[in-house]
Amino acid sequence: MIDNEPFQISLFLKAFKANDQKIDQITYVNGKTDKMEDAFLFIPAEEYIWSINYRNVNNTQIIATSSSFKKFFEVVQLSVVDYLTLKVDKKVEKKDEKFFSFKRGFIFYWKSNVFLLFSFFLLNKNSWAPDGDSYVWIFGIQGEALLMILSFIACLRPRV
Repeated sequence: MIDNEPFQISLFLKAFKANDQKIDQITYVNGKTDKMEDAFLFIPAEEYIWSINYRNVNNTQIIATSSSFKKFFEVVQLSVVDYLTLKVDKKVEKKDEKFFSFKRGFIFYWKSNVFLLFSFFLLNKNSWAPDGDSYVWIFGIQGEALLMILSFIACLRPRV
């Protein structure tokens, strides 16, 4: 029966029969959702590989093309690189941040005040001079002024 078919179809059917009537595949699966994103369907032969384009399969027609091993694996290698680069590009994309955000500045101001409170005032309280209240107030006011300027700068979008 195989020998009665046209030449290309008989070669395909012989390769299919030699492969135990199985179609091999390379699939790209999303690790989070376990859904198949892309696949290569192929049947190896002695001197070439039959690749099946599953996207263009009609109800009655399968499109299979033969190519050399070298050509087939070059295409597979390029698709792997494209697949992985697309994954990396998706991870790098962030939502569009605003140029100026009070939220970023307020978070910086709050964290820096907590740091200032613990590091300068509470840790060194025993070494203060008895008449050093005015110096503590001056240091505190200067520190707060510096933190306000720095929190304004923190409101600006960081350069990436």
